This record gives sequence, C-alpha cells and structure tokens, in this order.
Amino acid sequence: MHPFTNELISKASGITPWRRKLYRSPDEFWHDAESLHYAYVLYRTLRGDYARTFKPDAVLYVGKFPAAYLKTVTTQTVCEQDIHVWQRFLWNQSVVPLLIVRSHKEIRVYTAYTEPRERDSAERIEPILEDVADAIELDQLCTAIEAGTIYEMKPRAFNRSGAVDHYLVKNLNAAARRLAEAQTGGITPENLQETSEPMLG
Repeated sequence: MHPFTNELISKASGITPWRRKLYRSPDEFWHDAESLHYAYVLYRTLRGDYARTFKPDAVLYVGKFPAAYLKTVTTQTVCEQDIHVWQRFLWNQSVVPLLIVRSHKEIRVYTAYTEPRERDSAERIEPILEDVADAIELDQLCTAIEAGTIYEMKPRAFNRSGAVDHYLVKNLNAAARRLAEAQTGGITPENLQETSEPMLG
C-alpha cells in the first residue's frame, strides 16, 4: 500500500468539504437515511438481509454517497473464497465502490469495478491496496477515500469498463448479434440495428 503520510492526511483533511461518517448499526443508519443516497439498499445490507452472501460490519459514507463497506474477519488472514463471494456481491450490487477487508494481520481494499472470477476459480482477486493491518492506517485510508486521494492513486481500479452495467451491455450486444446472425440474410447494419435497439433501450 502507498504510505499515507501525515502531510497527505493534513492536506486531504483541509481540502475535502464532505462529511465522513461510518455507520456500524442499521438503527444508526436509519436515523440519517432520509439524507443519504441509496439508503434503503444500504440499510437492508447493513441489517443483514443478504447475510448468506455478505454482511458488512459498517458502511462508510462521504457526504450523501456510500464510499466503502468495511468487513472485519477474526482470522489471521483473509479467506480467498470469501473474497470471491463478497467481491461478486459488491460488483452485482454496483452501489458501493469499495470493500475494505481487515484481518488481524492485513487490510485489503477491493473495488466494485473488478469483474468477478468464476465461482469455482482458484485465481486470486488482486486487491487495489494491501498492507499490514493497523488502526491508524485504516483511519488514514478512510481519509484518503474521503478526500478522493485513493482515486487519484489508483485511477485504473475505478475504470467503469469493468462494472456490472458495462458487462450487461456487452452481453446484450453479443445476444443482439447472435439474433441478427440467425435472421435471414445474416448480419447487416439494418438487422443489427433492428435487433439491438429494443434490447438496449
């Protein structure tokens, strides 16, 4: 992980106009829900409605927008299979851009813009940031998220080409092409346009 120096934190704290708040309980969250974007979805997630797949310990808001889920595990290291499941949830939900996972030994950060691996894949999902777990480091990380510094440090990690909506559009275009190929006359500009526009509209 890139070190978050005191100078960087001081500068970031001075330039950000947004209020940062970490919600750890659904009741606390619901108290502010009227002023928060995506409130109902985040409330249900924090309440544990999707606990079979993912239940965060907290959600970080910057201003009115959700910025990160925080998940703490009680083991020394993070289980890669759990990461596969949680990151897929993050990607499918496509509301909160970051997932911070903290174990006794390390902190990892994942984004919602990384296309998930296959469910049975043994391939490791690379975090955008990874370091030794430390309370001060976590607070610095939250400040970097609040100030937008993390997005400047890792711009490629937030490329929306990997987001779920782009994935769906790509698949719809592929389906439209297959339907056009099946029509009499094969693919023509007219067939492709006629088939794809209703699907993407």
